[in-house]
Amino acid sequence: MRSSSQCAQLLILDTHCAKPPTPNATYGLEPTWDGQLIAFDTSIDFTCVRGMKVAHDFNLTVQKATCRDGNKWDEPQPWRNCVESA
Repeated sequence: MRSSSQCAQLLILDTHCAKPPTPNATYGLEPTWDGQLIAFDTSIDFTCVRGMKVAHDFNLTVQKATCRDGNKWDEPQPWRNCVESA
């Protein structure tokens, strides 16, 4: 039998994602996630570190992943590397 806190946690996961994806550290990205649950259809920004830019488009410094139903994520395919820009 489940405790009331376990049931509450399962209900929350029916409407939220528990944790965003983690791109490989070599991409030079940091999530702007506050550690809280993420509601479905909400995006989390992954920002290039140290003022870097996204390699394929120097106008970009952010990539997004979006929480979807079932604790699944739409994430960039592929994640793009951040690089130093002149």
